[in-house]
Amino acid sequence: MIVSEPEFTKGEHRHENRFLYPLISEIKMIITRDKLKEIAETFLRILEKERVGAFSDIERLAGQAIPVEGREHDYLITDWRPSNFGTRALSVAYVIQHKPGETGGGNPLDVRMNPSLAYSQIFLKCHEKIPGYGPFDISFPLDPFGNLLQFKLLQTTDWKLIQEEVRRLQAV
Repeated sequence: MIVSEPEFTKGEHRHENRFLYPLISEIKMIITRDKLKEIAETFLRILEKERVGAFSDIERLAGQAIPVEGREHDYLITDWRPSNFGTRALSVAYVIQHKPGETGGGNPLDVRMNPSLAYSQIFLKCHEKIPGYGPFDISFPLDPFGNLLQFKLLQTTDWKLIQEEVRRLQAV
């Protein structure tokens, strides 16, 4: 199912998929393709600076929040999270924290690697459909800001292959 972006008129609120969408003029967290490219580039640059070359290097960073230089409310956060069948996945998420006095905040890019089940997933938010990515949940295809929730399944936890997939986001 491909979901088109919501249409708004000035002053209109629309309730769809259990979300109450704010006025389009109030939306602060629209992730455009250009913003997604910038986030993917920053994501990889931080991990390269941290000398990540393999899954074990990411494990070493688990539990850390690495600030994004020049972006006061942005972080790269690594942590173990519950996953399928009682396993855990190592998450590396680009997080934009809620800024006081503004709407906005969330995880526009999250890579989760499950070594027990030998797969990884890349979750992203973008106001446009990204080729090769499908809807994460057809019941809730949009976040409160109108971004499509999308993901891609990779049958690997090899960091080099995952890194290459994130690098492809820089070319969308």
